Amino acid sequence: MRITGIGGTGVVTIAQILGTAFAATGSYTTPAAFTRGFATALGAAAALALAGVVAGTILPAPGPRPSPAASPEPATRSGAAG
Repeated sequence: MRITGIGGTGVVTIAQILGTAFAATGSYTTPAAFTRGFATALGAAAALALAGVVAGTILPAPGPRPSPAASPEPATRSGAAG
């Protein structure tokens, strides 16, 4: 599976943020350390989700999209050489 475009960049960035949050407080050495790191990463994920909700609420909605019927028709060749 290839991750491309802006959406792919966002996925990779979020994975890095959550991995860093886990590494800052947890490790794989003991179950307690893993749980501590997992809880920190889960809190960071919740904070990112909340930030997305706030941004979606504050930002204005995009303008209306032009309908396909309103788009100009492509130029055609009329009066071909005969």
